[in-house]
Amino acid sequence: MRQETSAINNTESALLFKWDSGRISKFFNAIKARIEVTRHREAVKYIDMHAMVVRIIVYDEALLSHLYKQLTFSLKDHSNSYDTTIILWRTAKDDIDWTDDRRLIMQENGDTSMPIAVVDGVEGRLSGYDATTDTYFYGTSRTLSEDLVQEGHIFFKQFYHALLRKTESAFVHGACVGVNGKGALLCARGNRGKSTLAVLSLLEGFEYVSDDYLVIEKKNGRLKKYDVAFGSIN
Repeated sequence: MRQETSAINNTESALLFKWDSGRISKFFNAIKARIEVTRHREAVKYIDMHAMVVRIIVYDEALLSHLYKQLTFSLKDHSNSYDTTIILWRTAKDDIDWTDDRRLIMQENGDTSMPIAVVDGVEGRLSGYDATTDTYFYGTSRTLSEDLVQEGHIFFKQFYHALLRKTESAFVHGACVGVNGKGALLCARGNRGKSTLAVLSLLEGFEYVSDDYLVIEKKNGRLKKYDVAFGSIN
């Protein structure tokens, strides 16, 4: 990525760029090739999210550890098929041409509401979606556990955008408790007390439904919840 790329404007401290599909594919192919050559593949895991099966390829030990901590009961070692892929890695200075700004890369003549890639040179973070291979990329230089939690759970961000393509569903980061046949969602960023409030609710007579992640789907005029961790339906 070079600075002579056509800059559209500067909104919310971010530079906007429009690229054609060929340049976007070349960008993602170069990133994937560099990751595969310079990184050690730590693990390949799968998550069945009811609406889709996600393959996660991890190239960093710290990110793998965080993956286990956040999605212990969801991870599978094998799957007969998968619908989309997420690649996680720790970024380095020579991955791309980093600059001290935040850049949003848009599809030329495409959807302007969602960037194809976000390159944050200040934080050393890169995220994006390659539609040609149905692959999501997330790289970050901040791999300490507290940093990943403060970012709002990277897996939630990636899965959320993936599930938005299925209009009846949404991926939710939050706990859920129920009483008298009705459910209550407890949503917030990481480390804000969702699980604590859920436990306190159980002590007051509420029923446990799920914790941390769930899929909400509109079906026959009602909202149904699919537990990501255990695959149960409520």
